[in-house]
Amino acid sequence: MATEYIVSKNDEKTLGITGLSKNVFESIAALCIEEIKDVRMAPTGKNYFAKPVSCKVVKDNIVVNVNILISTGVNINEISNEVQEKVHEAIAFMTSFRNVVVNVNVVGFYIK
Repeated sequence: MATEYIVSKNDEKTLGITGLSKNVFESIAALCIEEIKDVRMAPTGKNYFAKPVSCKVVKDNIVVNVNILISTGVNINEISNEVQEKVHEAIAFMTSFRNVVVNVNVVGFYIK
């Protein structure tokens, strides 16, 4: 399977180009989600999603899809918004990409 790269445009034309693998964006999102309280990554394997975090390029946007489990007894909308904001901020800070769309899919719950 070929690795897809996203090319970063830099202001200095003489320095060359920087290509980031889609796996970089997936790893940043996964690390960010692990730090959020009351959220877990969706499990992988039989009867579950293939990957809890996936990334693709649509037009000029990087679309990150995140499948998570949320703890019972918390506000789903607040936690989902927090996940979206933190993943977007982390990707923007670490890669300088601003055109990032973060889709959060709550696929289940877990008990603390």
